[in-house]
Amino acid sequence: IDSSQSNYAQYIEEVAKVLKEIGAEQVPCLKVFNKIDLRSGFIPRITRGEDGKPTEVWVSAQTGAGIELLQAALSERLSEEVIYTEVTLKSEQGKLRAALYQLGAVLSEQIDSNGHHQLQIRLQRSDYKRLFHLKKSPEDNG
Repeated sequence: IDSSQSNYAQYIEEVAKVLKEIGAEQVPCLKVFNKIDLRSGFIPRITRGEDGKPTEVWVSAQTGAGIELLQAALSERLSEEVIYTEVTLKSEQGKLRAALYQLGAVLSEQIDSNGHHQLQIRLQRSDYKRLFHLKKSPEDNG
């Protein structure tokens, strides 16, 4: 995001609309604000959401200011634990199945003799918990 443009907030809104139109509004996003060297009072920083995860990083690619913060934020976001598991979904759970495909989580799929979808999936633990409305994922201890 070009933070030197006075209308950068409008650009963010437009991108959010497009993401919603394509059904990707739940996809994790890290906003990177560039060109802070062109704005008075803008400093390199990481902004975090309520869950403590990085949501925004303010940098200058030109001067290199904040690049280490961007690397740290990316590392933190991408290193979230990934789980592999198998789930069985009934035909009426089509929205959940579609959400798993949208995340690119489905490794393979078979339909059993009862017409249920058996999916081998790989996804971030937080996505698993969110989609299945659980407090624990299959690999949590205790």
